[in-house]
Amino acid sequence: MIRVAFGDLPVWAKAVVFGLIGSVGVWTAISWLRGRRSRVR
Repeated sequence: MIRVAFGDLPVWAKAVVFGLIGSVGVWTAISWLRGRRSRVR
């Protein structure tokens, strides 16, 4: 399904989409770790 959705996009568009998804994932992981550390203390 992902290959069908992104298969026709140019390379720069794929880079933008995956960059946005990756940055959201990193931000979510960092905020989750911060919340976990603050709860432990």
